Amino acid sequence: MDRSESPPRIVIRVATPDPSKSITRIDSNDSDDGDLALKPTKSLHQLLRESSIQHADERIGYFWSRKILSDIMTRERVAAALHHDCDGLDLANKFGGSISALRDFILESHVQVFALLLLGDRAADIVEFTDREGGVCDKDLPLDIQLQTGKPGLFRRDDATKRVKCFDVCQWRTMELEYFYEMQWRVAVPFLALSPENGNAVHYDLPPRAILPWTRDPQDQSSDREEREGGFGSVKRVKIDSSSHGFYEPIQQAQTSTVSDYFAVKTLHLRGNPERSKEDFRREVDALKRLSQGTNHGHLIRLLATYKQDEMYHLIFPWAERDLESYWEEYNGPLMSGRSNEDNMFWIAKQITGITSALAHIHNPGPVSSSNRKYGRHGDIKPSNILCFRTNVEDQKTLVLTDFGSTSLNSQLSRSNIPARYLPRSPTYRAPECDMEGGLISRSSDIWQLGCVLLEMAAWILGGWAEVDRFTKCRTTEEITDIRSDCFFQILHKDDKFSFEVKPQVTSVRQVLGLWPGLTLSNC
Repeated sequence: MDRSESPPRIVIRVATPDPSKSITRIDSNDSDDGDLALKPTKSLHQLLRESSIQHADERIGYFWSRKILSDIMTRERVAAALHHDCDGLDLANKFGGSISALRDFILESHVQVFALLLLGDRAADIVEFTDREGGVCDKDLPLDIQLQTGKPGLFRRDDATKRVKCFDVCQWRTMELEYFYEMQWRVAVPFLALSPENGNAVHYDLPPRAILPWTRDPQDQSSDREEREGGFGSVKRVKIDSSSHGFYEPIQQAQTSTVSDYFAVKTLHLRGNPERSKEDFRREVDALKRLSQGTNHGHLIRLLATYKQDEMYHLIFPWAERDLESYWEEYNGPLMSGRSNEDNMFWIAKQITGITSALAHIHNPGPVSSSNRKYGRHGDIKPSNILCFRTNVEDQKTLVLTDFGSTSLNSQLSRSNIPARYLPRSPTYRAPECDMEGGLISRSSDIWQLGCVLLEMAAWILGGWAEVDRFTKCRTTEEITDIRSDCFFQILHKDDKFSFEVKPQVTSVRQVLGLWPGLTLSNC
């Protein structure tokens, strides 16, 4: 057909049993590639409205993920929208007068922009927005806005002096500029995933107004959404929209958890000044990334992503339903009545081996031949820093070592000479050198802490949480500072000298035997 002619549009309505699947077939003179524009009964504008995702924060309301936009903004629907929703569309001097060419250009670089125009009833402005000099594409979002000085306008982030011309050409009013500015955050939502190049966690520097793809299950009334405070930061549970992340595969590969859309977001505490917070963040992230190089250890927590927003640093991890301490409280020990079986003991042995292997990996990460070999130290091993991930067996979890805020990676020359006074410590599980004048912290401090945890695990195996609690009370004694402590060692003062030894309540074989059913610790 000669393109100079303008044949009448032929509309054929196709009846189907489901009215929602009715389409309008449009035979257009610009369909040079042979495909025809298909218009669903529902307009693209209506589909966009109906497909929004409810955000966990009611103040934010809703958003659209990149995948949702991609699924909705198909070739047929975009072409139909250009035909039917863009009154006054002028292609006389652009795209060769072809709607198909404009459609393909939109799908390549203007999906988010066209969605915003449709939602704001300004779809016909898309031609000006595709201008290479004065227009806006998806990569330009988000734009900045200036309303206070001079004429209101929108500006690119990399040039706050030059207004984006397409808004002026299309004569947008101030309220429309504000609408575009507010709505852009709802479509420019980041997709969270590991780096495709090396599989490491990606860092996102986010503007203060950026919307993260957190959603909420209306049927979930769990209190786990509340933040949990720790020494270095707070941890909260979030549900990430399934179309806004790519974490299913790495979680499955780690074999630490059943697949879920729930994740843990750790927010580091501000520690006096921004530089200190930045250093805390860098140290933890560097340790996690180095420990994951060349391995995917099933008993070390996997860092999935990091981001900075409002000068706060955040880390995203798989979500564990509980830590080891709360697990001990909820579940009976396997040697208690009704649970003494080979499967349970094999599970415990496997988890102890796994945690020990994880610590060995921290202490000796990387190949032996590496000239830049680093020796690691966790620094804060305790039951609350061992997470329990759900498996297919209800009461048999995968134990995973976490919280690397105290972790340090050092060369061979410096691996054993870190002054104890510079390091945080857990009162119960601290090693004796933490209290020694001039004491130096090394990898052996981790081994001490793990040994303490395993002793408590033995108490739980034999008698459940009641025996863990009894063991704690048994070894709680008054220190030379007149403070009662449940740590595993004691300080003795004699002849103006101090000595350190494991508490007899810990080493006594009688106390260990006393944990068996039928015996008590009443004589401690």
